[in-house]
Amino acid sequence: MCQTMRRPLFILLLLALLCACGNREKYARLLAEADSLNQNYIPFTTDSTMKEVVDYYDHHGTANERMRAHYLLGCVYRDLGEAPQALECYHNAIDCADTTAQDCDFRLLGRIHGQMATLFGTQLLPRDMLRELKETYHYASLANDTMCAIIAIERQAVAYELLQQPDSGIIAVERAISLYNKYGLYQDEAIACQHLIVPYITKGDYQRAKKYIDLYERKSGRIDENGYFQDKTNLFCYEKGLYYLGVNHLDSAELLFRKQLQVREDLNCQEAASRGLSLLYQKKHIPDSAAKYADISYQINDKRDMQVSSEESRHVEALYNYSRNQQVAYQEHDRRTTFQLWLTIIVGLTLTITVIGIVYICHLHRKRRQEHQIYEANIDKLAKAQSELQKLKDMQMKELIETKTREIELLELEINVYQQVHSDNVTQPLLEKRLASSVIYKRFCETGNGKGNVSATDWEQLSELMDEIIPKFRSVLNSIASHLRVNEDRICMLVRLHFTPAEIGNILSMNPSAVTMIRRRLHRKIFGTEGTAKEFDQKIQLIGLISGSDEMNDFCRVS
Repeated sequence: MCQTMRRPLFILLLLALLCACGNREKYARLLAEADSLNQNYIPFTTDSTMKEVVDYYDHHGTANERMRAHYLLGCVYRDLGEAPQALECYHNAIDCADTTAQDCDFRLLGRIHGQMATLFGTQLLPRDMLRELKETYHYASLANDTMCAIIAIERQAVAYELLQQPDSGIIAVERAISLYNKYGLYQDEAIACQHLIVPYITKGDYQRAKKYIDLYERKSGRIDENGYFQDKTNLFCYEKGLYYLGVNHLDSAELLFRKQLQVREDLNCQEAASRGLSLLYQKKHIPDSAAKYADISYQINDKRDMQVSSEESRHVEALYNYSRNQQVAYQEHDRRTTFQLWLTIIVGLTLTITVIGIVYICHLHRKRRQEHQIYEANIDKLAKAQSELQKLKDMQMKELIETKTREIELLELEINVYQQVHSDNVTQPLLEKRLASSVIYKRFCETGNGKGNVSATDWEQLSELMDEIIPKFRSVLNSIASHLRVNEDRICMLVRLHFTPAEIGNILSMNPSAVTMIRRRLHRKIFGTEGTAKEFDQKIQLIGLISGSDEMNDFCRVS
């Protein structure tokens, strides 16, 4: 019975093994076919097969197999013109690589970075391109892939050109040329020389430019015995023409420019040749011909820009569509991965804000408690001072009466400042309204806003108005502070009228910072204690408002 049960199990296991082997052979064949197409520059037309291959190797493949599958899927999207998806696949391929393993395919890893550099170059992202080229060189060197490593150095010149760093580009190409020569790659050395012709002509170094022109012509293998290029779109004729133009061989330059102009199927050749002829006729002092070819060059440039703009629009549209698809695909994933992070941040911020709020509220309560204690102490001092003042009046001690009167005035001001600050419903008295509606006050307001000046007569009228409306102001001020300077007296008066430091500065032709400094000094001079300019304003603005019972009665009469 046991043997009869084991036989079907063995058969099932054998069938499963055969099926797995069959699948591995199938996907290995598909992977090899895709690799062959890619190496032979045959473009892919669909991504369905490679997506299936990637899915298989993600579950059953080694690190190198997964890397190659994702890389080839990226090549599919590259050929389909979907650069963002291609870059994502290349990133996934890099993530699959196990760089710590002895059998890691560093050669393939270097070429993946090279493909990414190419895509960044087409998207005009030179810094990203440089980064990927350096990675290409690194992994190609580990794999002893000499050709790939040197090409990575040579292609850095393209990125430096986009960054407008021609000297760095020259250094990169010359380094590549030196390595080509070192390893006996003389044809590649000569082909790389073309990158240095225009930069050295631009720098005015015609000797080096001629050296690289000669080397290119002798060893590149791209020019036949009749001087014609296998690749008609090559700009060598234009570049050599620029050299002859620079060394004043004008006939030779014209011959090469017109030879380049014959390549009518390529806009770059047409534009370059027209630009060269325009420069030639400028040097020959033939303005009509120079203007003609300059106009042709501009027209071709505009036409090419339109083609480039159209191509860029397609790239942007592809990127937009891809971004929309990615947003839908990763929305749930992002929500899961970021929820805990945001929750932690929010909880942390809430706790932090709560603690800060509690500390701040405790500070405010402590400060108010201290202010209230000072207020109650001032009330006690005021009652005691008034009692002592009455005794001094009975004893008719004039000097002590003046000192005690000043002390009472200061205590009343301190009490009134506290009541004013902590009052929930403070309204402006009618005497303030009378001041604001007077003609002389409005004149001072205009001067405070930088319009006109005030005269000595204006100051007299303002002083008379204050004596009429707030008769207690000057008497109270003089009782607690005598011998004020003219500007100090005027600042006190303007502060009492609620002018800002900037307005006071305009009226007195002073800097606002100087006004602030004087107000702090006046606090010490008038009230006998150190204080800020703002505290000085509060105390001065209470004089004549609610200072003492007699003054309150006067206020009621004015109202």
